[in-house]
Amino acid sequence: MHLRAGQTRAALADYERALDLVTNEAERRYLTTARHLAEKEGPVPVFRKSPPGLIARFDELARFAGDADRKLMFGYPVCVLRGNMFMGLHQDSLILRLAEADRAEFIGRYDAAPFEPMPGRPMKEYVVVPPALVYDDDAIGEWVRKSRAWAEQLPAKKPKKKG
Repeated sequence: MHLRAGQTRAALADYERALDLVTNEAERRYLTTARHLAEKEGPVPVFRKSPPGLIARFDELARFAGDADRKLMFGYPVCVLRGNMFMGLHQDSLILRLAEADRAEFIGRYDAAPFEPMPGRPMKEYVVVPPALVYDDDAIGEWVRKSRAWAEQLPAKKPKKKG
């Protein structure tokens, strides 16, 4: 599927074709939401790829995630533990999933924001890491470990059946 900025009808057809192909329930929900937004608001959002330097930094930070699985979600690298994503990239941002108390502390300490992949559509429990913090090994390492610790407490997700 490709995005056609400014060509809503063609983009909606692309979403329909993609929904026919996708079996992962999370991706289906994402595509359905994006399709509904396109129907309401016109042009389909266009997401930029993460810059190579940030992808390299993500690879370095993955060492703080221990034995978590590395995957691609919507073309962005993420770390997943027992089916629960807890760290990832989105465009030019690093995002972390944190417990409520840690999230409140993080937002207050770093003047950070909750993660919204699309305006007005926040992802529960996720925050955007301020760019300066991404390159502070001591501080970001602590938060990546807290993010992983939160993922350890979440119930494991059952693998989706394909086909």
